[in-house]
Amino acid sequence: MISTFAQLEKDSNTVSWDINCGNMTSSIPLVIRDLPEEKLLMPDGKLNIYNTNTHKNILCEMPDVSPEYQLTDIPGVIGDFPEVNVSFKDPACSKTKALFPTGNLIDSFNNILLTCIDVVVPMIIINAESLGITGYENADEIENNKILQDKIMEVRLGMGAKMGITKKDGTVMSETDLKQSITQPKIAIISPPLDRGDINIRYLTPKSVHSSIAVSGGCCLAAACCFSGTVASHIYHSYNDNSIVNIEHLSGISEFSITRNGDHIEYTGAQRNAQILMKGEFFIYNPSLELDSVMSSFTWP
Repeated sequence: MISTFAQLEKDSNTVSWDINCGNMTSSIPLVIRDLPEEKLLMPDGKLNIYNTNTHKNILCEMPDVSPEYQLTDIPGVIGDFPEVNVSFKDPACSKTKALFPTGNLIDSFNNILLTCIDVVVPMIIINAESLGITGYENADEIENNKILQDKIMEVRLGMGAKMGITKKDGTVMSETDLKQSITQPKIAIISPPLDRGDINIRYLTPKSVHSSIAVSGGCCLAAACCFSGTVASHIYHSYNDNSIVNIEHLSGISEFSITRNGDHIEYTGAQRNAQILMKGEFFIYNPSLELDSVMSSFTWP
């Protein structure tokens, strides 16, 4: 099937049509399992999704058990819900032209060492010490630290431009685009693990701190751990072609898988769960010009 994702910003009426979202992806197969078209779209419990925002394929799988679903829990979500395994195929170069878009495993910006990488989502990875923090701060401590936020914004604008991140229409994002973007590039502030994980993260999306970690961001950081010489690999380095990376975050520890063939990443993924919150019809009155333009471009059945 074909899918287009939209993301809303909580503090404005901005809509992004550029993203790759693992959490939203994981909800799709559960919704389809509730439709008459289930047997057509998911004959073996697997669903192939083509994401028009990144022009990449995503495989979702829902294991069947009696009476209906395999249930699982994930950090940051209270309760057990239907399990969905999400895998991104050939996830590198989602919005840029290279796995390491600047051509370097490590770059320096304002004396801050960092790694720019594009796996599922373009992201800038920074060691917390380079920003003058521990990496174990809570969300408020990061979001309310104006000096830190100014440093991060400078990094986003400076390195985002060097990454050559493209918009959905294929044009490269300008500095103004980057400054206004609610999705790109993401920021990962990393530090050594405190518990049973391999690496610790504070994940910015890109201006607010995620309460746990996004599927896309976790996959991207896990990939960076698999390449020697990145900022992430200095904390944790996996040498295996089939790797599992356990990432600590504000809500616990999440597991991400990487399947490689040399320098080529074939798949990366994670286990999620999904729940249906409501069903029915909804109506949009006075849509924004951007939303109206996008919706009118679709051909509805």
